[in-house]
Amino acid sequence: MIILPTTCKVMVRVTSVCALTICLLVTQPTYATAQICGAQGAVNNTTGPVSISAGTPTYVVPLAPNQFTLSTCAQQWLLTAQCTVQFQNTGSSTATVTPVNLGIDGLNVAPGSSQYVLWSYALGNLEGGSFITGPFCAITSTQPGTSTGSVAVEALPQSGGAGPVNGTGVLFYDNFATFPSTNWVTNGVPVQDLTIGNPPPSAHISQLGGSIGQMTLVPTVNTNGGATVSFDVKLTPGQNGRAYALIQGTSTYNQGLAFVNDNGQIEFDIVIAGADYTATIPFNVDANFHNFAFKVDPSGNAEWIRDGNPEMEQSGFPTNIIMNLKLTGDYPFEGSVGDVWVDNVEITSP
Repeated sequence: MIILPTTCKVMVRVTSVCALTICLLVTQPTYATAQICGAQGAVNNTTGPVSISAGTPTYVVPLAPNQFTLSTCAQQWLLTAQCTVQFQNTGSSTATVTPVNLGIDGLNVAPGSSQYVLWSYALGNLEGGSFITGPFCAITSTQPGTSTGSVAVEALPQSGGAGPVNGTGVLFYDNFATFPSTNWVTNGVPVQDLTIGNPPPSAHISQLGGSIGQMTLVPTVNTNGGATVSFDVKLTPGQNGRAYALIQGTSTYNQGLAFVNDNGQIEFDIVIAGADYTATIPFNVDANFHNFAFKVDPSGNAEWIRDGNPEMEQSGFPTNIIMNLKLTGDYPFEGSVGDVWVDNVEITSP
């Protein structure tokens, strides 16, 4: 199977009058555990100059002999390619060198000189069991020349199939290069946004003045052995919205909540055996994405983390539950739904 860059991505109570509801749902394990499912990848270099004809798209870097087969531990995979290509212009005038099918600007190279071009792209929804052969790093040039280069290819599981994803390292990752996808069960209006992201694209959960949107992640993770679910969220200042993340028990009580408010504060909650532990910190909604993570270690210490900074910690969290992520843009208190985006959803384990 030759992978071609078709769909590419170059590489919690919130209050303003828009809202995002983020729910980490928790259930007791009732189904089989998936296989260990971590990242796969390979690197390769050209063995000599590759001839580039003017106006002809040309793949510069082969993957052979380092081809690999995607594990069947995940139903679908996200493949990223980091390209470094040096172009030597052998033509009589300035060449414009452009990566193929990415919609990015070309680089001008004077006659008789050379320039490096660096870029990345991603391909989503590759089936487990696919044979990744390359080649990679296609360019076009308005003048003839030669190129050498290298590529680093990494595959991350997008869908863990039935049951929770287990193992160590990155167990799941979605940057919404493909959306909608089988990774998510959606209701309402979530759509892919090709212009906004961290970097673009992202999932636009709810739109200003529109209806409530909702997304529930299909892959799950067991807290035994420790687990972290993280995601980037962006709201729009002045829309009075909120987002809340919820670790929710299926029986009698919630076990963790985070409320990001456009009223100048974030409230984090961890509820254990009916006791509600709360921490409130200052926060002003801005135009940036912010990373939120809920982490449970193997000893049952739970914490909420924002932009890499621990904001709340509490011991005694259950270490034998299964959790997944639910995202909702809704009405916070009054007014209309506002704009909410999410990107870079990731499940990791120590």
